[in-house]
Amino acid sequence: MKILAEYPQWLAFRTVPRGTGKTDKIPLSCRTGRVCNAHDPASWVAFENVTDLGAGPAFALTEGDPFFCIDLDDCLDENGKPSAAAQEYLDMFPGAGVEVSVSGRGLHIWGTYTRELPAHVTRTASAPGVELYHARRFIALGGWLRGDAANDFTEALHTLIAERFAK
Repeated sequence: MKILAEYPQWLAFRTVPRGTGKTDKIPLSCRTGRVCNAHDPASWVAFENVTDLGAGPAFALTEGDPFFCIDLDDCLDENGKPSAAAQEYLDMFPGAGVEVSVSGRGLHIWGTYTRELPAHVTRTASAPGVELYHARRFIALGGWLRGDAANDFTEALHTLIAERFAK
């Protein structure tokens, strides 16, 4: 997570029950404590200025940073072991930063890329429960497990997009 902390794109968030057993994550400004636009740079702070206003810190992905995040929903069993499908994604990005999502049941895979990404969708029927983000999304951080978000996965990410997320 160290490299993410170098970018001043941090917010706080709180969770709100959705009524379907899931929750929505609401972005909060660490400056005001109020609900904010997660994509407005005026809402962001440096990592060291993140305050706990509810559930924890969140990071805003932008076109101007080198990061991507693969969000794997409901992929951990009761012992924290990834499903076979989730393990396939983990194997595609060895050494990537991996964290448990806020729900405690999912994973986020973080890495970097150095070449423009092809047009792609964030969700696809061929990969239910898997989302791919690189911009215009804020990610609520759960608990860091292992790896390094600074690792470059440009080629693996391009392959993933071509195989599963092509527009």
